[in-house]
Amino acid sequence: MNNFDKNIKDKLQNHLNKNIEFSSNEKEKVNNYMNKKWKFSTKKSLLTLCTSLVVVLGCILIISSPAYIGNDVTRIIHSFSESKKEPVGKEELSSLFKQNENDQTNVDENNDELEMPKETDSKNEGENQAKAEEENEESNKEIDEENNEEKNETTKTPNKEVFIDILKQYENMSDLIGKQIINYENGGYEFKTFTKKEDVYNLLSEFMTYKAAEEYWSLRLEEQGNKLFLIPMDGDVYFDLDVPYVINKVSENQYEFVQEIGSDLHGETEVTITFRLNDQQWLIDEIKTQVL
Repeated sequence: MNNFDKNIKDKLQNHLNKNIEFSSNEKEKVNNYMNKKWKFSTKKSLLTLCTSLVVVLGCILIISSPAYIGNDVTRIIHSFSESKKEPVGKEELSSLFKQNENDQTNVDENNDELEMPKETDSKNEGENQAKAEEENEESNKEIDEENNEEKNETTKTPNKEVFIDILKQYENMSDLIGKQIINYENGGYEFKTFTKKEDVYNLLSEFMTYKAAEEYWSLRLEEQGNKLFLIPMDGDVYFDLDVPYVINKVSENQYEFVQEIGSDLHGETEVTITFRLNDQQWLIDEIKTQVL
């Protein structure tokens, strides 16, 4: 490029020198003008060259960049943006609303499915509680029935062996009390630990009521200070289980043992021993004798 300009300049200069006559001042002006033109042309050419190089490099970078490779994505995004600008049709809008309703329905169904186990658990807990209460009621009912059966067994007509066993304890009453007396076998009368008559009444409570024990033993005991003594006395009520007797029912809670027996001391005597049901236990409640 520089050689070409230089040749042009030289040829132009030769042509001017041959065909045109200038004064020294004019020649100097022309030369100065030509030099300025040449310098400007050179600068312009260099600027054009640099601009071209920059453009070429820019194209190469654009072509080799990922953005250029992904131009399809850019076109798709651009197309989508353009489509958003277009108005939505009535049918498309209806379809969107319908789809939204379907989505909401699916969400509600999912929520119902999630909440269903809780309802099921609550239902199961209620059923288990009801079942436990029913079992407790049945158990309590069985216990009540057993208690009622025991009560009925006691209150219904008892076997005479119940009364015979009580009478046998009555026959051993003197020996039971003698074990509480100091040197009883040798005629001792002082009780070891008993200090009141009530102590004796309570000792006999396994087969006699407090009332019957007091009526029979009150005159046979004496309290002196802080001590209790037995008073020897005849007249113990005597009966013999090997002699005929009868057990009569007076009421649901009362029976009587009746026997006629003879003795050298009293002659023919009728012995009546009354049994009473006291707190579900049969006890001797009264002892009577009558000379015949």
